[in-house]
Amino acid sequence: MTVDVLRGFLPEDEPVGTSVAVFSAASVRADPVSFYLASGNFEDMFHVEQLSGALTVENPLDYERKKELTLLIEARDSGSPPFSSFAEIHINISDVNDNFPQFTQAEYRCEVFENSPPSWVCDVLAIDADSGSYGTVQYSIAERNTDSFFTIDPENGLLSTTANVDRENTPEFNLTIEAAEIHMRLEPYNHYPPIFLPFRPLIFTAIDQDVSNTSVGIEYIFNGGNASDFFCIQVNNGKVMLNQSLIDSVNLLFTASVIAKDQGTPSLSSQTEITFEITGRNQFPPSFRESDVIFSVPEDLPVGSVIGKIHAEDRDYGPNGAVVYCITPETHYLSFSVGEASGLLTLIRELDFEKEVIYHLQIKALDGGWVSQTGMLNVTMVIMDVNDNPPVFSSSEYTTSVPENSEIGTHVLVVKAVDADSDIRYAQISYSIIAGHVDKFAIDSRNGTITTLICDRHERSTRFQLCPLFGKCCRKQPGWVTCDNGECSG
Repeated sequence: MTVDVLRGFLPEDEPVGTSVAVFSAASVRADPVSFYLASGNFEDMFHVEQLSGALTVENPLDYERKKELTLLIEARDSGSPPFSSFAEIHINISDVNDNFPQFTQAEYRCEVFENSPPSWVCDVLAIDADSGSYGTVQYSIAERNTDSFFTIDPENGLLSTTANVDRENTPEFNLTIEAAEIHMRLEPYNHYPPIFLPFRPLIFTAIDQDVSNTSVGIEYIFNGGNASDFFCIQVNNGKVMLNQSLIDSVNLLFTASVIAKDQGTPSLSSQTEITFEITGRNQFPPSFRESDVIFSVPEDLPVGSVIGKIHAEDRDYGPNGAVVYCITPETHYLSFSVGEASGLLTLIRELDFEKEVIYHLQIKALDGGWVSQTGMLNVTMVIMDVNDNPPVFSSSEYTTSVPENSEIGTHVLVVKAVDADSDIRYAQISYSIIAGHVDKFAIDSRNGTITTLICDRHERSTRFQLCPLFGKCCRKQPGWVTCDNGECSG
């Protein structure tokens, strides 16, 4: 299969239907050959004509969503079974200025105290979806800036006053702010040498501020020290490789000078010194005495409290025997933390027995070997319920009516309370009347049923007040019931 590339670079505003390439193929066993897009066609941006092999733009391109594509084209003959051949084509999409700046609000409302000195008023923000220089926005006040009382920072949209304003003269200003795109081209000059980052074992990385703080084009070389006999460094990525075994070495320390050099004009470089400490073989992994432990934690334990301590032992010496701890997998939503060196388990978020009763954690112990060994511990946190929720009446007001000549024990109404605690010891509620006409009514302590205690056919007062109380353990909450003109309300 052959490819005749017509357009390898396409601006993102290239019209639909534009020809990009033509694929051609021949079969010695079964013509005709058909062409298909096998993979890489992001959002169906391109189309290949099945018989002619013409590749065209099928849907609008968007540099901000896809900057380059690699399409895999299949040429398939007409045999049974069919035979296929594949070819790749790389297409680069270039940016154009196809988006206008858009303010985050259609209208900004700001307040200014009269007679105040020149000061900040508010910020306005416009966003341009274009990339690079096409997405840079500059602000200006286009209209209604009477007597130039206001100014705006062209780069960050900071609106400020330039003088005292008098409300009696002008109580309100309506400004029109314009956000415009800035177009500029800067020729690069190599200002900065590469900067070494804190390195990971066996990999040295430097970044170049001239190339957007990336490592593009940086080369690494050894420049002195006694480590070059046993180690080498890969020029393009900074990986350090072992050249020969260290078993026969008499040295416990090796040093190396590493230079990172960029490709700018002029070329600049940085240097760092590295020390390799040769340790013994890391023979033993950290081990816990038990594979599973359980902690009981009351739900009202204050945040920051220490719950317990874990400990793993490693029979190696030196760095190989130094153990650190972490929770795995690590997540931002955990309610607990473990001390990296101490192994202390600490509460870092409030607990609620009614929401979560038990937590399962897995803690990893890692030693300090060049290639770490690990040990695992399963930790179960059992949350204990406490009496942290008071009972609450199911209604804030009760209304009923009772005939004035009702017999003793006549049912008046039932008051109800609920309790959010889970433990039956804390959720069991009892009722009592503690204030009001306690001599005329009674309440069942178990279910909140209120009944009459007297039968007075000549009772003149038709208004009674009761204060029923529900309680559990040491938490109590009163409520009120009022009888007025033969009706009771609470």
